[in-house]
Amino acid sequence: MELLALLENLRVWAEQHLVSPREITVWCDLERTKSTKVWLLTDHVGEKDASSRIVFDPKAKLFGLEMTLDDGTEWYLGPQSESFAATVRSM
Repeated sequence: MELLALLENLRVWAEQHLVSPREITVWCDLERTKSTKVWLLTDHVGEKDASSRIVFDPKAKLFGLEMTLDDGTEWYLGPQSESFAATVRSM
């Protein structure tokens, strides 16, 4: 599994923040004119949370990042990598 490819501190973070995948709708732009559906893979747990969450984009078949802005906008930063581990490292 890709978790084994991570440095220990990143692996521990990922293991603590992994959730059962669930489909969410996110905005592709800050003006909220275009949305898409992605699968949420990591979430905030209240401890050592990152500013973004890892998602899987089924259309692009790539992992990416979602960031929830102060106003509640769930902003999709776009597809980034074929690898979950590479996406964790990019955070």
